[in-house]
Amino acid sequence: QTADVIRDRLSLVAALNSNKAKYNESDLINPRLYTFTTGDRGMLDADRYGAVFNITKDVVLYAMNSTFFPYSSGLDINRKPLPQPQSSGQEVGFKTAFMDGRFSSTFSVFRMARTHQRVSAAGLRPDGTAYHIPIGSTTQKGFDLDFAFSPLPGLQIIGAYFNGTTIDYLGQVVPDTYEQMASFVGRYEMQGGPLKGLALGAGYSKTTGRSVSRGDYNTGLATQGRVIEIQPANVVSLFASYKLNRHWMLRGNINNVIDEDYVAGAQGSFYVDPSLPRTFSFAVTYLY
Repeated sequence: QTADVIRDRLSLVAALNSNKAKYNESDLINPRLYTFTTGDRGMLDADRYGAVFNITKDVVLYAMNSTFFPYSSGLDINRKPLPQPQSSGQEVGFKTAFMDGRFSSTFSVFRMARTHQRVSAAGLRPDGTAYHIPIGSTTQKGFDLDFAFSPLPGLQIIGAYFNGTTIDYLGQVVPDTYEQMASFVGRYEMQGGPLKGLALGAGYSKTTGRSVSRGDYNTGLATQGRVIEIQPANVVSLFASYKLNRHWMLRGNINNVIDEDYVAGAQGSFYVDPSLPRTFSFAVTYLY
């Protein structure tokens, strides 16, 4: 529901949602690893309210508070379902749209508190099934921003940046989180001449402060702590496309241009997915 308090200047927004959640082992991809007894999570009520203030036609301030229930299944080491988490968040920021929309941006400061959190155990039970370790409440706070700019016809530049921390109730870093992430993408498409339809682009991303569990999250190793911080990498990609006509499209990509070795995915200190080396790909698409 939206209400205009001051016409074209100040608006209030509110929403309420109520639903009943269930869990069932038939919903799981691999019941052997994750086995549940069918049952109810109970009624879950979520709410959201906020305010939007138009400083000018190009600049808007906003503030929002929300409570929600991100469904999360999991068993503890005794194969008992873990409690359903609850999240509450506060966010304040502004949005801009200048130059007839050719430059837009968003900046926000946020805080999110979550209860009944869990992390994947860095191992299996004796019977070979996976389980989760409850870690209590966590708090994530920080800021993020993004922008999109089209300085010239056919040229697009997009960027995003995140800076934040996620800690548990003891003030320690939670595994499977990161502290900073930056990404940029640029693309230019020829607007005329014999090369009309040709587009060239490049992308860059870097994630720092990324942590994974060293072993048993609760204890870790003596004198070594509970988490390992993964070395960041500069991931660069190049791409191009050429629209020959309304039927044929050519595409080419070069991923990991500088051929860096980095951790692409990890669930613990010894469950690690390595990055692919420099990779070339080419595709031809025909549209009827």
